Amino acid sequence: MWNPSFSADGGSVISSGEKGKITIIPSSARVTLNVSNGGSLLGKNDFRVNRVPRPTLEYYIGGTKAGDPRGVPVGSARSVRVTAVADESFRNYSPDDANFRVTGITVILARGTRKIGQVNLGPGGGSLGSLAAEAQPGDRYSIQVDGVQRRNFRGDISDVPMGSPQQTVALY
Repeated sequence: MWNPSFSADGGSVISSGEKGKITIIPSSARVTLNVSNGGSLLGKNDFRVNRVPRPTLEYYIGGTKAGDPRGVPVGSARSVRVTAVADESFRNYSPDDANFRVTGITVILARGTRKIGQVNLGPGGGSLGSLAAEAQPGDRYSIQVDGVQRRNFRGDISDVPMGSPQQTVALY
């Protein structure tokens, strides 16, 4: 006789195939879970939904993680890679939802107040060969992330609002 059915206000319900086991996909900051049996409403439970934490961006110049205040040597700054790293607690709790990627980056080579050149790179980064040929000690790379996306457990991809993060790396 016990055959519960579930619905949600502020989200959608995915049945697991086992009686009484479900997954709720929230679409708002609050979700109300409605439990019914045989068409009769047994109760409602309200839940507050935690937002997915934004990833941390890590910048690599020539294979070395950027972060040294001196910058990087001109000779080793021939490639750039930017990765979006999920928050550790979120990755441990929900590894299938913690898949982030950088969709594109723009790298500008600047000398003083002048822009020397610009390269637009695809997902993750790539070669700075054309800019590296022009680079001199004292110049700097300005790296701007064009976008970040997240893939959830169902394979759906959504844009992550990150603003316009930018990293400046000095060359010596």
